[in-house]
Amino acid sequence: MRHLRQCLFIFLISLTVSAAGAAEVCEINKAADVIACAIKNHPNVVQAKAQVPIASINKELSSRWLNPELEGGAGYTREADESGLIGEIAVMQTIETLTKRNARRTQADAEYDLAFAASAEQREQAAVQTLSILNRLRQIDRERYMLDETIKIFSAVIKRYKARPALSPEDRVTADLFGFVLTNHRIEKNQLDGEEKELAGNLKTILARDIPALQKFFLYSPKVWPKIGADNVENSAVLTREQANITQARAAYLEAQSSSFSGFRIGPYIQTKPGEFGKIETGGVKFTIPIPIYSSAKPAQAWRMAVSAAESGYEAKKRELENSIDNLKSKYALGIAALGSYNVKEIEKHQARTKKLFGDGRVSGALLIESYRQMLDNVRIYHQYEMETLQALWRIYILQGKLLTNLDEVYDEKI
Repeated sequence: MRHLRQCLFIFLISLTVSAAGAAEVCEINKAADVIACAIKNHPNVVQAKAQVPIASINKELSSRWLNPELEGGAGYTREADESGLIGEIAVMQTIETLTKRNARRTQADAEYDLAFAASAEQREQAAVQTLSILNRLRQIDRERYMLDETIKIFSAVIKRYKARPALSPEDRVTADLFGFVLTNHRIEKNQLDGEEKELAGNLKTILARDIPALQKFFLYSPKVWPKIGADNVENSAVLTREQANITQARAAYLEAQSSSFSGFRIGPYIQTKPGEFGKIETGGVKFTIPIPIYSSAKPAQAWRMAVSAAESGYEAKKRELENSIDNLKSKYALGIAALGSYNVKEIEKHQARTKKLFGDGRVSGALLIESYRQMLDNVRIYHQYEMETLQALWRIYILQGKLLTNLDEVYDEKI
């Protein structure tokens, strides 16, 4: 009866969760709204979040008493001159030991913590994925603009060569070289278009809606890169999950301890049977107590070892995360230094000067091609370092358990 009631309760909660788990309609006016919507509507977030209220109900039910049970029986008797129906009915209540109750409550607590940690991890991953997409879309837009400019200039140069009545061998080779490079740049532009389309499709899946005018929601690196505070990984969702694993092992240990004697059943009963002068009714108290003849202490010993292993796993994971933060901090610092050494605007000025010199006939076509190649390569390298530095920052904030509460520190919407 108790299990039927619990299953019905969870079923009703599941219906509520299913309705609530549907993608929310988000109002999006700025990039921060896109990130907030992703944290709500990402498919993995919706799925993980749906388990939290169910685990919460199980946690509440774990503290309740077991329902009483109704026992009964009926029969027929015939003795000499007496015959008739006999019957018995009893109301039995299971009284669990404190260890058994603690095991059930501890298991429910662990399941709730695991569900909460899983939900937090998925929300963090949704935020990072969206941050990556919006930053990369901005980089793609920049790289494509530079390719468009290069294609436009090189096309004009080729057209100018073709307009000449005759070409010297050097000019012919130069014109062919411009053509080869132009073809490569067009392929690169098509690749960027494909990457943009894929990222936009991923964003649509995450948000459960289309976003027109993506340029409005581009993200940029922080104007001032945040300083990394003291290493504190204990607030991370990863360690919350590891702590829940310890709690789960402890619950199993308590369950094993109580397996030999988990409780007893007791309750009043009434019995009726025929008698010489009519129906005879008797009553009293019934009880059942398990006799732990065949019980073994080995399961409890095994689970005690499992608890020790889970505790060791927690400490090992903590050391691993602390080492990861150290490595990420070094990568983050090197990334900031590398970004500071790049002056993209100065490269563009140098490229513009080279273009003018080529127009005046003072430098060769090969030098112009090399100038544009260097400019494009430098921008790509800058974007690569930028993304790696951003990802290091996001990962550090995740390990410190503060990404979701400090999102405004890890990006800028406009430069």
